[in-house]
Amino acid sequence: MALVYHPDKPTGDHKAFICLQTAFELLQDASKRADYDQDLHDSGSQDGMSSIFSGEGPETSTAESLANPEALRETFLGVPQSSWEALARKLSAPNRRALLGFLNDHRERYVQPKQADRTEVSTTRQKGGGGPSLGIIRKGSGYAAKATYGSFIVATYREDLTGAIDARMALLQLKTRLVELGGMKFKSKALAAVVVEDKFDDAMRQGISELRAAEQASAFYLKFSFELAKQRHQRLTSSTTCDLEVALKDRRDLIGASPGADADRVHSRIKAEAKARQADLNDSARRRDGVSALIQLLQETA
Repeated sequence: MALVYHPDKPTGDHKAFICLQTAFELLQDASKRADYDQDLHDSGSQDGMSSIFSGEGPETSTAESLANPEALRETFLGVPQSSWEALARKLSAPNRRALLGFLNDHRERYVQPKQADRTEVSTTRQKGGGGPSLGIIRKGSGYAAKATYGSFIVATYREDLTGAIDARMALLQLKTRLVELGGMKFKSKALAAVVVEDKFDDAMRQGISELRAAEQASAFYLKFSFELAKQRHQRLTSSTTCDLEVALKDRRDLIGASPGADADRVHSRIKAEAKARQADLNDSARRRDGVSALIQLLQETA
């Protein structure tokens, strides 16, 4: 239904799509969701009662869905090699085989990541009004799906709208998981959730780990960033990165900086560090070496 009513489709209806999204986000409130599930139980229905984090649902796990191997490659190359083994353990056997085959097929030639994958995901509202962002926007020839958790942004890129909608739904469910883990809490009688500072980083690490394992096709490839509201209509936004630890550090640094010139200096340093990391990521020799090391790891851990 979300695909039918998405504004990019001929049958699209902006208001209907917003209503669908609002209904979905409403059910991310743990207490409201519990009431809804109880109503379904009382009526004998099982619709909507499974969760990507609960381990419930059909016998065919979503983790068995094949992910785009190019996106898997960029996920690995975008984080330190010390993180690779843990990431590899999350991959299902079919995705591991698909990635290994893709890497071997492309071992002899350097392939730049698609331009849309390298662009930063906008955090602004959609054009055409002051309503809520759809959370799915055009990026190049595909779509970027994103969600925001207390100004911490998690986004992914999909070539098809169906995949982008699946990714957006998974990212919305992550908010409920963060609440369960204590990293966020819902405001009373409101959709908005606020960050619990001393627990946010650990909750986000665990939530992302679980999300990647459960939703490999739609949410294994993720990018992270953070924006700090400086003044009205002014924000300091970190560069997007596949490395969750870098994004969390950028967030801590920006929050810890004093307002004004200090925050601007921290922001400039973060941008310079991101530029250097991107230069390394785009270096042909480094990428070839990285691919070779990744092939070896996947073969050793098969």
